[in-house]
Amino acid sequence: MKKHKTKIIAAAVIIFLIAVAANITICFFGNPADRIKVRDAAEEYIALNYGEYSPKIVDIDYDFKYIGYWVEIFLEENGKTFSLQYYESGELEWDTYDFSIYEEKYGEAYYEEGIYAIRDIIGTPQNEKQKAVLAVINFDFEIQNGGLCQYLVNEDDENIVKITDYLRMVGAENQANLLEEFAVKNGLELKSVEIKNNDEYIEFEKSKPFDEFDNAYIDLENADWDEATVLTNEVISYIQDNIEDF
Repeated sequence: MKKHKTKIIAAAVIIFLIAVAANITICFFGNPADRIKVRDAAEEYIALNYGEYSPKIVDIDYDFKYIGYWVEIFLEENGKTFSLQYYESGELEWDTYDFSIYEEKYGEAYYEEGIYAIRDIIGTPQNEKQKAVLAVINFDFEIQNGGLCQYLVNEDDENIVKITDYLRMVGAENQANLLEEFAVKNGLELKSVEIKNNDEYIEFEKSKPFDEFDNAYIDLENADWDEATVLTNEVISYIQDNIEDF
């Protein structure tokens, strides 16, 4: 009888250890059934969206912190690698293709030199979206380093006339509204101002309360990094969302 109880206890312990091991495995590697579900969903997605590039699933990793899966994809036709992020349910959360291409083209320079490095990489704009990004980056540069008065003196007339439209194109609605409201309030025409000498510049600078706009703009830019008011965030998101035009 004692041996029988010992065997029962031993069996119970083994079952318990197996259960613990299974739970640990699921915790760190995911549920096998969910993994199959995610693989099937990913195969269907890449066939539909990237079929012409001969896509292949390279790896599937479970993220126990995020509680989901990262599916690494390689496109044979263009040599690009990116990831798909899936919930355990098999629902796609994020396709990182545009982000990956952005990182490849602009990421290193941006992280080392900031947003103005993007302007140098683009160079001469080839389409309206590139023009918008360059105009917005130039606008930000001038405001940050001299203010609205300096911007109106230094920038090309074509970009100044279109700047509120360009700001809205990239998603910088708050900056566009701020500029329009200031211009209306102070009777300021958004166009290039010709200045012949320093005295004329000082006179123009005193003609409007430019500091009022500059301070309000800086307040927007000093918002928390995750806030939509930060122009840098909007420019990067716009490029990522329209990466085929960059």
